[in-house]
Amino acid sequence: MSTEQKQSAGGAVSKPLFYCSWFCPFAQRAWIALEEKGVDYEYREVALYIDDDPSKKNPNKPADFMACNPNGTVPALEDSLINAGRKQGWPGLYESLVLVDYIDEVYTGNGRHLLPTDAYKRALVRIWTSQLSDALVAPFYQYLRGGLPDASKLDAGLKKLNDAMQLLSPQGGAFLGGDEISAFDIAFFPFAYRMATVLGHFRQYSFPATPEYARFNDWYKTVSARPAFVKTSPDPKRIAALYSSFATGKA
Repeated sequence: MSTEQKQSAGGAVSKPLFYCSWFCPFAQRAWIALEEKGVDYEYREVALYIDDDPSKKNPNKPADFMACNPNGTVPALEDSLINAGRKQGWPGLYESLVLVDYIDEVYTGNGRHLLPTDAYKRALVRIWTSQLSDALVAPFYQYLRGGLPDASKLDAGLKKLNDAMQLLSPQGGAFLGGDEISAFDIAFFPFAYRMATVLGHFRQYSFPATPEYARFNDWYKTVSARPAFVKTSPDPKRIAALYSSFATGKA
C-alpha cells in the first residue's frame, strides 16, 4: 500500500484523478491541498471556456468529467472510494472546500494536517472560512465587474481576514492560523493572488501598506513563495488576459 493513502475497507485508496481549470481560484484551493499533502495524483485540465474566453462557455465538456460532476464546474475528484459510492448511486465529489477537507482526511501524504486535529479549533477554522468567503469572494467579482463604485467593500472583507489572523494566532506566525500552513491559508490565497494581480491590473488595487497590515503582507509574501502555491498559480499576464472579459463586461 502506498504511504500516501489511508487504508479503506476495500484496500488502499487509488491514485486520485483531479479535474481542474488552470485559471479557477476555487479549483486552485483543492490543487494546493493535493500539493501541500504530497499526494500522487493525475491532473486533468477541463476547458470551461472556448479559447480561454469566458464569453464562450464550452458546451462539450468531457463525458467522464460530467459524470463526476454534472454541474460542470471545477474542481472535481475521482478515486476508488468516491467511485465505489457512485456505483451505489451516490454523487461524485466536487466543491473546493469540501475537497480540501476530503483530501486532508483521506490522503495522509507527507503527514501534514491542513485542518486542526482538535475538533473545536477545526470548527472555528470552518466558521471563519465560511464567513470570510462571503466577505471577500463576492466583493472581488463585483469590484472586478464594475458593480462597486470603489474598493471599500473589498477592504472591509480584507480587514475581517486580517482581524481573524490576529484572533486565531495572537502570538504571531507566518500563516493565517499561526506557524503551520492550513486550510485557512489555502482557502484565501487564490483570491488574494487575484486581488493583487487581476485587480491590480484592471482596478489599480493594492493591499494596504499600513502597520496594521504588516503581518498580512508578510503572510502574502511567504505563501506566494511556497512551492505548492507557485506551481498552482497562473501567470499574471495570462490570468489578466482571461479576466479581461469580466473586467470589461463581456462575460
